[in-house]
Amino acid sequence: MYQNHERSLLVVWLLISLIVIAVIGALSTLSWIQYTKEILAGIPIDDVRTDLINSNTSIIRTIQSSLSIASVVAFLLWFYRAHQNIAIGGLYGLRYTHGWAVGGFFIPFLNLVRPYRAMSEVYRGSLALAEEMEVELWQSLPISPLVKWWWVLFWVRVASSRISNSMLESVGAFNDLLSGFWVLFASDLVDVAAALVTIFLIRDITQMQTKAQSNHFVIKLYPGGEK
Repeated sequence: MYQNHERSLLVVWLLISLIVIAVIGALSTLSWIQYTKEILAGIPIDDVRTDLINSNTSIIRTIQSSLSIASVVAFLLWFYRAHQNIAIGGLYGLRYTHGWAVGGFFIPFLNLVRPYRAMSEVYRGSLALAEEMEVELWQSLPISPLVKWWWVLFWVRVASSRISNSMLESVGAFNDLLSGFWVLFASDLVDVAAALVTIFLIRDITQMQTKAQSNHFVIKLYPGGEK
């Protein structure tokens, strides 16, 4: 089995950075919410304050977008290796290849279910190898609630982000603007929750695969494999 610890650390640190910037983004959104409420209450628009909040928000969202992209790339590299490891471990009846496990994230409609099933496969396989169970029985193992929460929060995050962007791009009145900011604030909170769940899930799977490797519970599939 291949070492995956360094890849997992990279993803975790990127996700921690993403959590920090998401919290900062949420605080920035609260500034917009407060400012919008003041305008609705009759306080005149302050151009200097508007420019300052807008400038800060632009910087924060740029950093957040960059970290999101880096996190996705690092996560997919980790995920590919994690799926590869359960195959090297000698599990029978894998539903996906390593490439399709990752590629399922990018195919419309298929990405509604395949990543969840592939992650479930990785979790069950890692658990079976770590606990030295009969490899033929691994598909019947239960999965952690983290897997389900990871997938639910992923789609909630996607949906809330798109809704907030749509609302803020088609603003017709300050009340609409306020509603858009509240959805954006909720989206930042979902980002934090999704990142935390992903960190815990990555930690658990990586620890199980490290334990499996230390147990030398690897079946020789091809010349040069470990026994």
